[in-house]
Amino acid sequence: MRKYVGFLILVVLIIVSAVGCTSITMGKDFFSEENGQNEKNTSSETIMLEEINDINQLPKEVTKLLNQLSKNRGYTIIKSEEDTFLLFVALGEKSTGGYSLKRKELKIENESITVVIEEIEPAPGTMVTEAFTYPHKIFWLKGNLKDINQVKVINQYGESFPMINLGITQNEK
Repeated sequence: MRKYVGFLILVVLIIVSAVGCTSITMGKDFFSEENGQNEKNTSSETIMLEEINDINQLPKEVTKLLNQLSKNRGYTIIKSEEDTFLLFVALGEKSTGGYSLKRKELKIENESITVVIEEIEPAPGTMVTEAFTYPHKIFWLKGNLKDINQVKVINQYGESFPMINLGITQNEK
């Protein structure tokens, strides 16, 4: 089963890499197959964004890939199960410690989800680790996602995170 999930994740990553845009646009079938439900329910009660605190929950292949992707600023989405996706957001390489990300808000409008992430920088004069760091967060995006066509990630200032495609960041156009 783990090999099947790993293979499925790699296939999705290849598809995502072909998109090449700053916000991923997906057809209705990307999020879930027809499951007999005709209702459109995209309220915040049915879609959740849950932070993954234990990286050991993920297959080793995915963890390795996400560590490589963390060198780039941006985000990527990986389908895990029906109505469950992995959302990875990274600040890219930083020359010191003290940087972090924090989930601020999940906005659901029509057929679009916007995840607002707060970018936290070290305060001036703060003692920080003198080493390269790669701040990132990993979330489960769960719920009734069959009518969602677009997911985008922005910071607290409204600036879009670019889509990360298998280690290559697409610049905004």
